[in-house]
Amino acid sequence: MDYFPVPPGAEHIRVPYTCREPYDGGEWEGYPERKGWTQRDCFAYNNHGNRKWPEVQSFFQTWLYFGTIHAIFGMVGIKVEYKEFITCEETSRGKPRLYVTTKKLGEKIAAWKKLFWVYNNPTWWSSSKFATDTTKILDTVVNYLRLWGELRLPDSPNDSTVEAFAGKIMRGGCPVNRKILMSIIALCHVLRTVSVELYSVDSRNVSLTSILLKKKLEDAGWCKADTARLFREFTIATHYYVALYKCPYRRRKHSSCDTRVCRAVNIDESTYLTKHVNGCDCKDTLRAWIVGELVEHVVKVIDADGIPVVCWEEAEVLKVQDALADGTEYTAISHVWADGLGNPHENALPKCQLSRIQDLVNQLKSNSNTGHGRFFWMDTLCIPVGAEFKDRRKKSIAKMRQIYASATSVLALDNWLQKLPISSQLHEKTIRIFLCTWLHRLWTLQESILAKALYIQFDGGAQLIDDVKRGADELQTTSEATGYYGHFEITVHNSALGYLELKLSKGSEELRSGCLRFAAVARAMGQRSTSRYSDETLCIASAMGFDVEALLNIHGGSEEERSERRMELFFKQASALPPGIIFHHNPHLRRLGFRWAPKTLMGGRSGDFFRDIQNGVSPFDGTHLHVTYPGIILGPLKRAPGSSIVAVTFEMTHYRCYRVDLAYIEAEAEGNRDENPVIDWGAVTYLGIIIRQFSKTITQRARMSDAIFGAVENRGLHVDTIPQSGQQAILLADTIKLVCGGRCSIKEIGHLGGQDSNTYIMGRYLQEAQEWDVR
Repeated sequence: MDYFPVPPGAEHIRVPYTCREPYDGGEWEGYPERKGWTQRDCFAYNNHGNRKWPEVQSFFQTWLYFGTIHAIFGMVGIKVEYKEFITCEETSRGKPRLYVTTKKLGEKIAAWKKLFWVYNNPTWWSSSKFATDTTKILDTVVNYLRLWGELRLPDSPNDSTVEAFAGKIMRGGCPVNRKILMSIIALCHVLRTVSVELYSVDSRNVSLTSILLKKKLEDAGWCKADTARLFREFTIATHYYVALYKCPYRRRKHSSCDTRVCRAVNIDESTYLTKHVNGCDCKDTLRAWIVGELVEHVVKVIDADGIPVVCWEEAEVLKVQDALADGTEYTAISHVWADGLGNPHENALPKCQLSRIQDLVNQLKSNSNTGHGRFFWMDTLCIPVGAEFKDRRKKSIAKMRQIYASATSVLALDNWLQKLPISSQLHEKTIRIFLCTWLHRLWTLQESILAKALYIQFDGGAQLIDDVKRGADELQTTSEATGYYGHFEITVHNSALGYLELKLSKGSEELRSGCLRFAAVARAMGQRSTSRYSDETLCIASAMGFDVEALLNIHGGSEEERSERRMELFFKQASALPPGIIFHHNPHLRRLGFRWAPKTLMGGRSGDFFRDIQNGVSPFDGTHLHVTYPGIILGPLKRAPGSSIVAVTFEMTHYRCYRVDLAYIEAEAEGNRDENPVIDWGAVTYLGIIIRQFSKTITQRARMSDAIFGAVENRGLHVDTIPQSGQQAILLADTIKLVCGGRCSIKEIGHLGGQDSNTYIMGRYLQEAQEWDVR
């Protein structure tokens, strides 16, 4: 595992060498036969041919690890010495022991790449025996890992979260040490990555990770939402690094979190305490007369439609200017209230914090007068607190886009990031940014996306985020050129801050449509949370340039009701959306016309809002979202559908049978359908199912395909008879109107297995370009 980077101070997980003999150098596929193993022995029948565990483990490590190295490099003429991948180290008891090492792996890969470029003919390489044999070997190894219960990773950002291959584990359980299996997964991942680059073969990754690493992450106390994102978006190289990284949180800090949302840093304003700088003894905040004078000046600037900015001077004077009227350059502060820099009771901070923030602002390289008193904007000081200032507060929130877009720079402050020296290596910086609280909070999204220059404050200085990305790009390029594919910095950076590449102020036609802007913002929302859910649309509307004031005018009712009504208005303002949004995995809005839409964008899967965006946009008129997808119409229904149904469609000359699992929108879930239902399922005649890529995903061997279902509004439909079968057929209008009932999954099951006609529903498959109006 020493091919991958580890955090400073961490030690690699040592993989034991258990082979009883070196690999024999023969053909890879024939190794079991040469050693007297039958196929049934390999698959654990009769206890691996009545062999004992040490012999079984030795056999599989020799074949699947050392044999794979020998075969893949050997087939292109690269000599591999067995001892190059073995090292002798002392155990904790001081005794020598053999372990596996990959220190020479990069050297072998560099030779492989050099050979490829000497005989550079990609078409020949991709169709050659080298390509097919390499793919076949790696596929076989991965199949064994699956059978031993290693963890399946999602095939795409839209896929479900990590899970074991339950039900497929070999008889007698796993015969190989989990550290050894982890090393085999890592080897396959690296070799697959290189073979895809060189041979242009199927770009499938080794979509596995180690149970051992998952357990380490869980035991360390990391947030469940973070670990779910790690598995959903990255490969074993990143999992390995974070599993060895020291978690900064108390073990129970994230006990209330789930795999969708982190709740650990939500705040309660009634008990909130503004914090002093560590080690400070000033014991007080601003004097009362300074606070009163500050608020008075800030209110005047807001009333004049300006932007109030402040500067803390050594004489303990807090100056206030109007950045718009005076043409004042300023830095906008982006911070996390959970770190103690907020104040729900008054516009004040401890003097120690004011001095520290002023020093940080003065030192920014973007400032023309570095070292002198620079002005800054910060919500704690520049948005008036108190019931009497409610209107000014609304006006400030509505102006947030202009505040951050007009700033010379934006400085991000996060307590955990500020403990990391600016000289730290890139892999540690990118991982900390990905996992830090600042990236998890709602309002920091629009604050970062609107920044002309975004700086991250580390210990010892602030770094421009563009420089972090540039360094990650260069590191990956130079490392891969020398055979090193263990770096993950650019992948992690793009996952955390890739939305910054899409500057929302740019003026291309694609961006002006709003569709791509929404997709980028929605993707970034997947890792964020907030203490006040009704703020969500205020933040994303500000980032996208929508009418925030109209959203602020929706008030009253419960927090949930206000949040849903604002989300409805947000989608009306969007007017054009990616068509694949209807297949999202978040909770749904419940009102008619919006039932296809997510109740929140937070906690969503990163691919949910980019799906099918290349096919154009789906217009939303406030009552229907228009999409074009294949599907199935089932009916007439004899009764309200349950949570699982069997569907039968007649296609040309044969039948197809499907299992459909229905997940109703919360308000109409089974057992709750009498509570103000929008759809009276007992009166529904036809059930419609919209599916993505029907022919590619609905097969007996494929996983369950994502889809949505709903009640078809009967206008434009009528029933006729199919002469060949005597069954009823559904003849359809050009556009089907569907009231969304929720998400569903569908999979072909082959045949009915003798079920009578009362247990299944007949239907008709619809063409690939079927148009739908969903509400």
